[in-house]
Amino acid sequence: MNILSAPIRDIGLTDDECPDDYNTILLGFWPGNKRGCPTLFGDVTTDCEHPSISALAPIMLSKWNGYQICIKNSEDYIFTGKGSCKSGYKKCSPDLCVRKSEKCPINQVTVTTSK
Repeated sequence: MNILSAPIRDIGLTDDECPDDYNTILLGFWPGNKRGCPTLFGDVTTDCEHPSISALAPIMLSKWNGYQICIKNSEDYIFTGKGSCKSGYKKCSPDLCVRKSEKCPINQVTVTTSK
């Protein structure tokens, strides 16, 4: 469990922007490349007369198979360190309590292909 971020209580996919109450998951970062020429080792050198590779800006990667992954975080939760929950909260795992009105956070995701 990552106690540095709020637990995730809902996940969705969209081919557009995430709804206002959801956040986009960052899947990775591509640092881009400089304008230049390829080397024998697959690198790019900027020390060349006729560059054949265009410069490309860095990209934040947030799409998977054309879809954005959107998450909704729990808003009211307490990490208890294996203690009991205070009044108005329910136990969702040995060390996590959420407000009784909230669903427990997601603790497993399975990706399947549909035909």
